[in-house]
Amino acid sequence: MLRLSLALALALLLAACPQDKDDPDSTGDTAASTTGTTEGDTSTGATVTTGGADVDCAFLPGKTFRQDVGHSCPLEPAVTCHDELRFTEATYDHYHSDYVSYGSYTCEAGVIREANGGETIQLGTITAATGHLVWEGEGFTAQQP
Repeated sequence: MLRLSLALALALLLAACPQDKDDPDSTGDTAASTTGTTEGDTSTGATVTTGGADVDCAFLPGKTFRQDVGHSCPLEPAVTCHDELRFTEATYDHYHSDYVSYGSYTCEAGVIREANGGETIQLGTITAATGHLVWEGEGFTAQQP
């Protein structure tokens, strides 16, 4: 009985497996058996536009941006401060002159958004070709590593 059960289980398992696409005797549809996605690695939180890479959004991770126009430092008013933004695959750190704010972001077609209290807000836009970021209305430029 055990041999018959093992043989039956093996036959059922083989029948459930997709056919080899190189086997001339195969009649199975291999297109339905493919796995994966063309959208990119969703475990990182990165967004990639179908049909081609979103080069603007792909430009963000690992980059540091410096504010174009400085402002008076709160702790030293005679000194000009420039905010900085640093990006990972899914988070950002905003270095103000006297504190740091941070959060998670998504990016699609160069538009950067953050989910905040159930509401999604647009924080900025990125243009990879120029290395220019607009963040909450302020201009930032990508810095060399």
